[in-house]
Amino acid sequence: MKRYPVYCKRDSYHGRNQTRARKAQSFNQMAVEIEAYVNALLLKQIEPVQTYDYYEISRGTGYSVEQVQTVCFSIDGGHNGFTIIRHDINSWEEAQAMSQEKSKK
Repeated sequence: MKRYPVYCKRDSYHGRNQTRARKAQSFNQMAVEIEAYVNALLLKQIEPVQTYDYYEISRGTGYSVEQVQTVCFSIDGGHNGFTIIRHDINSWEEAQAMSQEKSKK
């Protein structure tokens, strides 16, 4: 399970096609902004394990749900969001938190 800080995928295009290069640059700027927003949320996380939905991140960033999903799917997500363990939890507490999270379902 992922924890703070998380990293979003980037477009690694470095070819000569200027249109494609501009699209890659635009995508990467969006990824940087979304990543910064998500990491700020993770630092404020109170629950030991929390799920973040793409639509919530979309509302907070102004990007569409589809754009957020495309960028954030690489974090460790599914089709609706991703689950993160709080950044300051040790491995023993993580095991307890995971067992509690499984028992909720």
